[in-house]
Amino acid sequence: MDIKQIRQMITSAFSHENNTGFAENAVRNFAQLMGRRVSDADVQGTVDFIKEYIQHVPALLEEVEKAARKAGIRNQVLPILQAAEQYFLQPLDAIPDNLGLLGLMDDAYLAHCLFQSVSDRHRQNTGQALLGTDMTAANRVIRVLIGEPIATTLDMSVMSVLQGPTIQQAIQQLMNFAAQSPINVPDPIYGNASIDDIVKVRLGAIGIF
Repeated sequence: MDIKQIRQMITSAFSHENNTGFAENAVRNFAQLMGRRVSDADVQGTVDFIKEYIQHVPALLEEVEKAARKAGIRNQVLPILQAAEQYFLQPLDAIPDNLGLLGLMDDAYLAHCLFQSVSDRHRQNTGQALLGTDMTAANRVIRVLIGEPIATTLDMSVMSVLQGPTIQQAIQQLMNFAAQSPINVPDPIYGNASIDDIVKVRLGAIGIF
């Protein structure tokens, strides 16, 4: 995997935001459309959440790979990791990467939705989620920020990848392994914190909730 390149892309996006305030302006415009009067702290809290959401992907890739390697099933999990990684590295994007933070939001959303879908299926079939943190609430608000019709296009992309034979086989192998020795990946950023609570506190003011 090329997690180093993903982190370089994120560093570049952070620099873009520091220089342009592009995402900050987009958040202010979104809040205005929602009929909300927001403070600078509200806007900054939302931008910080977007940054964390994006940074979460390479951190999660590392944690999943570490857990899979320790369990001796890295090769089985690798197709899922590579699919998530590819969202960042592919040249064509629903939102161009040169838009800084906003340009990486779609990549992060795709990766998180893929991981969450795999984790949910793992829980449904084994009784235990693969991931230590449920990112459903975070994915939901990022989807709102991305907006339609792009969000639906991204959802369809995730479904297409999940239905592919390689990913289907990887998920089945994960579940077969879990029957004997289940693995659980701790969250590398949020720990045991409730994502639902974090989202409500950090993004509630801009009108998503």
